[in-house]
Amino acid sequence: MLLRLFCIDEAKEIRDKARAMEVYAAQAMNIDAEKQAASIRIRAEAKAGKLLTQTEKAKNQYAGQATRPATLKDMGISKDQSSKWQISHTILGDWLCVYSFPIGNLR
Repeated sequence: MLLRLFCIDEAKEIRDKARAMEVYAAQAMNIDAEKQAASIRIRAEAKAGKLLTQTEKAKNQYAGQATRPATLKDMGISKDQSSKWQISHTILGDWLCVYSFPIGNLR
């Protein structure tokens, strides 16, 4: 599913839902569900990071044009999130978006 994402908004939406599930699972003390949600969240963040590295920065060169690329603010992504997600993609690479992996002890 994550491989088919072409839109940063979609990756962020999956990331946000996975994070919510991670919190709910932690509250329910369901460690397995928490690990699975964390795995999905991490893969979605890496995919978003990949997509972010491929986008052009919205600079003043688009001023006055009818269309411009969406900014991080438009997408609801902070600069800190963007930076961390791009780093995770750089470090973990595409294999993270393809393969599921076990996550160690979360606590």
